[in-house]
Amino acid sequence: MLKSEALEQLSAIADDDNRDFEDFAAAYKTMEEVVKEYPELSHYVLPIVVQTAADKGFNADIRPAAARVFNAAALNLPAEDVVKNVVHAFKRCPSFAYYLMPDLLSGRPELSAALFPEAEAGLAKIEANCVYSAAAAAKAALLCASDREAAAMLDSAFRPAEEKEDFSRVLYRSLGQIYSRHPALKEQIFSLLETPRLLKPQSYDAFYSNLGQIGLFDAGERGRVIGLLSSYLQKGDNTPASLTAAYKAVGEMMAAADDKRELETVMRTGLQNAANDTVSRKTAWRLLGDYGNLCSRVSFCRRVEKSADNEFGLQRVETIDAGELGVLLLGGDGTRSEKALNGYLGDVYRLLKEHGLHEKAAVYGVVYDFGDFMNVGFARRRQMEKYGRNIRIDRELSPETTDPKYVGEIFDKFLLPRISTDRGRRRLNADEAALRVRRLNIVAHCHGAYTALRLEEMMQEKMKELGYTPAERRQVQKQLLIMAQSPYCPLGQSQSTFVSFASVLDDEVSHYNNFEAAIRKINARREIPPCYFPGRQGSLFLVGSMGEEIDQHNFWGFHPLPEMSREGQTLAMLAAKVLVNGVKTASEPIPSIENLAADTAESRQLFQVMEANGREIYRAALSEKRRTIKFFSHYLAKKAFFSAKNSEQKSKSI
Repeated sequence: MLKSEALEQLSAIADDDNRDFEDFAAAYKTMEEVVKEYPELSHYVLPIVVQTAADKGFNADIRPAAARVFNAAALNLPAEDVVKNVVHAFKRCPSFAYYLMPDLLSGRPELSAALFPEAEAGLAKIEANCVYSAAAAAKAALLCASDREAAAMLDSAFRPAEEKEDFSRVLYRSLGQIYSRHPALKEQIFSLLETPRLLKPQSYDAFYSNLGQIGLFDAGERGRVIGLLSSYLQKGDNTPASLTAAYKAVGEMMAAADDKRELETVMRTGLQNAANDTVSRKTAWRLLGDYGNLCSRVSFCRRVEKSADNEFGLQRVETIDAGELGVLLLGGDGTRSEKALNGYLGDVYRLLKEHGLHEKAAVYGVVYDFGDFMNVGFARRRQMEKYGRNIRIDRELSPETTDPKYVGEIFDKFLLPRISTDRGRRRLNADEAALRVRRLNIVAHCHGAYTALRLEEMMQEKMKELGYTPAERRQVQKQLLIMAQSPYCPLGQSQSTFVSFASVLDDEVSHYNNFEAAIRKINARREIPPCYFPGRQGSLFLVGSMGEEIDQHNFWGFHPLPEMSREGQTLAMLAAKVLVNGVKTASEPIPSIENLAADTAESRQLFQVMEANGREIYRAALSEKRRTIKFFSHYLAKKAFFSAKNSEQKSKSI
């Protein structure tokens, strides 16, 4: 490109006042080439860039290209020319001027003192969404300026003024970074950090972050930083987010410190603040390496009547009456909030209320926190492996996965006091223990069934430790009613009265056995009718489908819904009967499953039909299993024959 051609193209760009995106892109590409080939033409380029940035069609997507051209040209010009054009940009398109300043000043730091006042003056003209760009421009100027210039800039930037409030608030977050460039201004910066107008609860996170940067950069001021952190972490107007920011700041200093004791003390001071939540606590525990607190845990809630002050009708509880009649809800592994728990407890509470039982039986539930070390998927699979299912885990699992802490917390709260006294040191009379256990009814869904079976295992271990005989252990354990929907645990293994309800189409649960595989094959050919499989077959009520519009796995509750299939409605009705009758008869030895599920002539007839269906389907499943075994035996024999024949042919060819 000849120089004359370059000038002509620049003139054409300047004369064009009707550009689309592609035209803008082409123009900036041309100007970039001109600056590269003819640096002496840069004084023509700068005003054209400013002119185009003020055009109607200019937008944020093309802004980076415009800034790149401007800053490349600015490197070739005297300071006064560059400043003149930036001032012009602030008048015509201040948002663009703010955008280009950080990169401009990184190449021309000597312009900081001249451009900072222009950036301040532009604040009165910009929209709210440009405040962050303005603060970024101011920060760039502060970082590039001399100590004397920066001191004046800081004084001006944080001087109270209506148009500066948002700007000061955003720039406040950069004080730690500014300190690292201007440590000579430490007293001015520390004073700004604690300025009441700037240091409000909503800016605590920025305050802590700034302190962390200062402490990391300047070891000589670390004591001062620690003192401020300790003081502010005790304030009651902190939030979980601000505390989390504080812990992260302290953690960065800990990583660089030889002696971490003072910083660890600061962290533990923060943990005493009532404003902490699960996220902030875990942040601190991780940085402290506190393994015990990072293990799984649960919180306990009781369902009460809703009120204006209690949206979900949930009440946190710490103590449970050992002899109290109650229902304990163990939800799926997604039950990690009170909101999620409420979905379960609401349906249970409604059912009991419909039968006049809500004032007699307390309804409890647990909110899971599986911690940092438990893998719930492997925990369930390990349980399946333990009970002889077709699965083998060939990897080492964490102690939290094989023996999660949260299960022990549930056991200590709900079951230990029902089989022992003196905090688990002395056994009860077996009859007394059976009566107490009988008054607890467990509703489990998915992972909750895994948890229920783990609770039973702990109960058996503890009763053995306390000296219960095998017969007594069976007697007591039998009185525990567990009603499970879509259970994710090995069925037919429990010594409790463990009753399950499931759909064949539930593909989120795998029981890793031949029966499950055979049932699914049968259901693919013909939808199986409602069935009941007793005893070692799982004490399982099973349907082919809950309905086309119903999730086959999620908690269905105890109330038949219109969108459920007829079979699905039957399953929900039977589940409700088992729970209601379990609660109603809690002062007596537990009835048979048939009597729990069938309390009328009609339901007894239904139960008998389902039991007969179960026998027929079980025989069909056994036949399916035999056919599968025969097929694979034939396949393996055929494979071995051809393998031997191929080997023989190879030997002959050799």
